Amino acid sequence: MVTENKSFLEKLNSKWVTPLFAIIAIVYGFIFKLNSDQLEQNTKKLINL
Repeated sequence: MVTENKSFLEKLNSKWVTPLFAIIAIVYGFIFKLNSDQLEQNTKKLINL
């Protein structure tokens, strides 16, 4: 068996950093979608006035 000698940062990156960035991107995408929908609703209300 050959064990890989990864540095601490490589181990941290593979286990925490990449999934953390993915979760942050999902949350920002969800917030952006909510804001976009709200803006679209407000635009329709203004057009109807």
